[in-house]
Amino acid sequence: MPTAHRTGSIRFLAMMAVVAGSSMIARTATAHVAPESIPGFAQPAQREPAKTIRPGTGREVDLRPRFRVGEDLRYVMVLENDGVTEMPPLESSKQSSRQRVEFRLRTVETDPEKGSTVQLIYEAIRVTIDSGDTRIEYDSATPAKSPRSRVPAPDPALPDPSAALAEALAPVVGTTLTLTVHPDGSITRVSGGSELSSALAGRFAGPIADPQGVKDLFGPIFSSRSPRPTAKQGESWRHEDVIDLALLGRLRLTTDHSLKSVKGDTATIDFHGRMELDSEAAAMPRGIRLSDTVYKGAYLWDSASGSLESMEQTQGFTLSGDMEGASVRISSKGTVRIERRRR
Repeated sequence: MPTAHRTGSIRFLAMMAVVAGSSMIARTATAHVAPESIPGFAQPAQREPAKTIRPGTGREVDLRPRFRVGEDLRYVMVLENDGVTEMPPLESSKQSSRQRVEFRLRTVETDPEKGSTVQLIYEAIRVTIDSGDTRIEYDSATPAKSPRSRVPAPDPALPDPSAALAEALAPVVGTTLTLTVHPDGSITRVSGGSELSSALAGRFAGPIADPQGVKDLFGPIFSSRSPRPTAKQGESWRHEDVIDLALLGRLRLTTDHSLKSVKGDTATIDFHGRMELDSEAAAMPRGIRLSDTVYKGAYLWDSASGSLESMEQTQGFTLSGDMEGASVRISSKGTVRIERRRR
């Protein structure tokens, strides 16, 4: 097979890995499943009920979410992803992205028995994407200076890649999504956000423009996925999720949570887990293996406010094998950090 065609196929596989990496990073340890409110964005997960795997003996903590009509909770979320594609004897290529989103959650109505309606309002976004020697950026705080590109040898016949980035991200700020939240804290429905339904928005805004991604990313703010409304220090619980990554097949996530410590109203909960392909998609070349999986993190739960104080998660994987006569290795590693802003 000609080298150019084979290299193009490898790049397609690398693109699939980046897409899968973003999806895997977005589907955090507290992933929730519910019917899609906007079809076609993402494949929902299958969720198994959480179960206690070790009882605790220390202080008991209330892990239930609390909602107060008119209350605003402000957060900042940072998503970072780094990828490397290796195909000897060609030089390896690197890709990375960083996304910083500031948002506000406002409770519109709440009922202890039926659940709550919460507005998710995007207030600011900043994105940087690096691929080889090329960088594109967008910052909603300085739209006059955005977009910015760093392209080693730009082709005047081709559009500035940052123009597409700006077109996709400009509608994000000010967009309001409406979340329906179950009394246990799981997000059961996401509505609104028609401004983010374009293909460009889905490509560059990622999970924040995807109803399933919104459920997975913002779910930890309302729920710890504990099988009981309270937990004692030293207690551990486990849950399993099966996620359809489309291009790569189904991924099975098994996650263990442990309530490590309690200080005042704040509980520290660690989590770690394992990832494995449950099945391969038809689009995935045979012989490609998933390895070097990393899946861990910790979060602080404020029992007084009934919400997340902060969370940090690390997740990664490697795809390797032979494709069209070439040895291929694609690695991806990312983090998700969420922190409450008080002012």
